[in-house]
Amino acid sequence: MKRIGTLLLVLLCVGAVLLTAGCVNTNSQPDPAGTTWVLAGFGTDSDGAAAPAATISLTFRDSGNASGCGGVNSYSVSYTADPNTGSLSFGDAVVTLMAGPEQFMADETAYFTALANVTGYKLADETLVLTDKDGATLLIFTVPLENTAWAVVSYTAPGASDTTEPLALMTISFAENGTVFGSGGINQFTGTWTLDGTTLKITDIVSTKAAGAPALMAQEDDYFALLPGVSGFTFKMGSLILTDDGGNAVLTFRSMLADTTWELLSINGIVPPAAANTVTLQFESTGVLTGQAPINTYGGSWRATGIDTLVVSDVVTTLIASTSDEVNAYESQYYGILNNVSDYRIADGTLTLTDHNSNTMLFAVNVAEQLKGTEWVLASDSSITLVIGTDGGISGQAPINVYSANAAFAKNQALSITGITTTKMTGPADLVTSETSYLTTLGEVTGYNLVDGQLVLTGTGGTALLTYNQA
Repeated sequence: MKRIGTLLLVLLCVGAVLLTAGCVNTNSQPDPAGTTWVLAGFGTDSDGAAAPAATISLTFRDSGNASGCGGVNSYSVSYTADPNTGSLSFGDAVVTLMAGPEQFMADETAYFTALANVTGYKLADETLVLTDKDGATLLIFTVPLENTAWAVVSYTAPGASDTTEPLALMTISFAENGTVFGSGGINQFTGTWTLDGTTLKITDIVSTKAAGAPALMAQEDDYFALLPGVSGFTFKMGSLILTDDGGNAVLTFRSMLADTTWELLSINGIVPPAAANTVTLQFESTGVLTGQAPINTYGGSWRATGIDTLVVSDVVTTLIASTSDEVNAYESQYYGILNNVSDYRIADGTLTLTDHNSNTMLFAVNVAEQLKGTEWVLASDSSITLVIGTDGGISGQAPINVYSANAAFAKNQALSITGITTTKMTGPADLVTSETSYLTTLGEVTGYNLVDGQLVLTGTGGTALLTYNQA
């Protein structure tokens, strides 16, 4: 009896343990308070076409309020979370009333609709999943900034009040391992980055020590001086804005490829056929991709999936055939690589696209597109200006008269300036001589280039004729 009683006692204890284990709450989740996220995708597809065109963010404050960017508009919203059960709900969002690109607005509407239907959440492995009452996935979020690459659009120099646009490409990339790296326009830099909620710190910046044009060196010095002072970030209309301790915007970035236009140099080292059109590729900030192929025009969608990875999809094209088999074959190869692209690299004013089969396409910055709408001042005489219009014309102020002309930008950065006219006012003899010399030289231009942030107009043999600084 004694042994049977002992056995019963053991069985009762085991049963109590099993009963207790069966009551463990498997729905419990970490508290989301104090965390910040960016939307990776709608529904169950975080890597495919369900990803938003613009950056959509969500920050959970400790006070039961959340805020972020819907892609176009900023918003704030109350939330109630129960980590014990994994339940989560949001109140009515208060949203600013800005308008934006059609796709941005569509994504924003879909986001706020999904947010209103959230009843639960799952937080694990640096991923936040918001679900509805049936447990279906509505929104998938990831850690902000991680594995992203950006280019500077504007900055506010230390001690300044006005923003400045960079004369050269200045970049920053946030790696998953806490490393930050990029270019200051001349030198490469590395450092570390840490994120705690919405508090961002960039430290331990070291760079190479190459020299460059004084204007570019000055901008680079400003850039490197601003980075350690960053303490926060926000997103707006697809842009990343880094802020200082006072919440003031000091650096504004665009996605690395956004709003860039490129001209094809070669496919696997082979240049386009002479009979082909100039091949261009434009990445719009809305996720739209457009361009001119060797024969046809085309359009599609693009999305950067990492610091140096890229997806191109939904490419459609006009259906014109060339009389040249060589051109037709080159275009077919172009589309084949574009539709299969996996990686990209920007360096020294070039873009390299690589597909899954290791085929490469090399592009250069399409300087003609980049120059449209810009204003310049002659480096040797600040009274002389040059304005490049968006319609193929140029104009400016000569020593005495206002002038205008037709400008034809062509392949291989060729340029011809014709039909120069002026207001035909007279003035002192020295200024008349200076103006005549300038306008005569302008008519001798056969090419152009951007060098160290300066516009250089060249003549026969590539000789520099006129050099301008950006106004």
